[in-house]
Amino acid sequence: MIFHFKYKVMPYRNAYGESLYMFGWLQAEPGSNDFKPTTGGNTVWAKRKREAILKVNKERMKSEAKYPDHVKLRVDPDRCKRAKTREEAESFDRGLYYMTI
Repeated sequence: MIFHFKYKVMPYRNAYGESLYMFGWLQAEPGSNDFKPTTGGNTVWAKRKREAILKVNKERMKSEAKYPDHVKLRVDPDRCKRAKTREEAESFDRGLYYMTI
């Protein structure tokens, strides 16, 4: 007798029930509002995609106020997704690291 088991992959979450969201940046020069995709990205823990973008925007606004002569960044909502596994998150982080060296 052969049994076929279908098992569900558990979502990748932290102790607070938040998922890891990975996203790319849109960038514009200081004084410009012409945002274009860049190779940079980042991650943030949140319960929902909307909350993740709001958390990042809050920190981004503080940074822009402190450093007005630096490049402006925005979260690219089309490139924001939830990591389904730890391996997917680690692969994303490794890719970001390789872009810096």
